[in-house]
Amino acid sequence: QQVFEGEMPFEGAKFKKIKEDGYFKNYELLFLSKDKEKIPVLFSGSVMRDKEARIIGIVGLGKDIRELKKIQERLAHFESLAAMGKVAGIIGHGFRNQLGVMRNVVYFLKMKLHTEDEKIKTHLNILDEEIVRSDRFIEHILVYSKTKQPELKIVDLKALLSASIGKVRISDKIEIITQIDKDMPNIKADEIELAQVFIDIVSNALEAMSGEGKLTIKAIRVNDFIDILFEDTGPGIKKEYKERIFEPFFSTK
Repeated sequence: QQVFEGEMPFEGAKFKKIKEDGYFKNYELLFLSKDKEKIPVLFSGSVMRDKEARIIGIVGLGKDIRELKKIQERLAHFESLAAMGKVAGIIGHGFRNQLGVMRNVVYFLKMKLHTEDEKIKTHLNILDEEIVRSDRFIEHILVYSKTKQPELKIVDLKALLSASIGKVRISDKIEIITQIDKDMPNIKADEIELAQVFIDIVSNALEAMSGEGKLTIKAIRVNDFIDILFEDTGPGIKKEYKERIFEPFFSTK
């Protein structure tokens, strides 16, 4: 049965070096499983010799690096996103300046055009609303593109969770259940950024439930850590989306 995929490691220039050194370390190879799955491994080993110093075999150990490969791919992906974010920030600033000019023009037209034509009024209002929407979108781009150090301070987690929930419009058909440990300590965090995270998660949960259901929020102390859990009665996140949920601007809406 064939064990390796592609070039054999124990022939040619590679094998010559192994004979000279007597060992090899961290050769990246592809192993073939019984069902022909290609498994990346780091292979290390030593040569075995008889009394006449002739090579009679090689003993080695292969380490499965499939998870390591996945991590490396994710890092490369996020580095690419970071580079895109810098470019997006530059473009965003330029567009924002142009939107400012457009907003001033619309304001000027509204002041000067004393017209009763409803179509003109409607279209000016549409233009104004679209400028506001575009400005919000650019704001998201700029937030993503900038590298901002968190402003840490002591935060009352229970109060922050309550305040964040209070900022979200919640239907009467949604039941909110909060379970927070009584001995919950204060934490050091960026209050504004953490509150926004809570607001976004709660908002997404409400949208997932389509106006009716139950949202349970728990804050649990586990040794030196605090777990904050959000659980809604919506359909859940599809498997193919789970690996992409932290990508900037990724949405199924």
